[in-house]
Amino acid sequence: LQGSLHTEAPELLGLHNVAQIPGRHGLTQVSMENLLSWQPDIILVQDAVTAQYLREDPVWQGVKAVAEQRILFLSGLPFGW
Repeated sequence: LQGSLHTEAPELLGLHNVAQIPGRHGLTQVSMENLLSWQPDIILVQDAVTAQYLREDPVWQGVKAVAEQRILFLSGLPFGW
């Protein structure tokens, strides 16, 4: 969520974080229902296993970014500082 270390680099690139939960910020868990309502254009992941899981799990096909194969694998960066 906004205010998380994980959002700093994408925000510097001009990306908009669609994850918004009133009263919450920083690192937090979100539900599949949240993801389905947000319908992100892109999903950023840090490892190839997660990227592959999202591509193969039919539940995730309801998320726009996954259905359109817009999962970006960042190999731990820019989050590893």
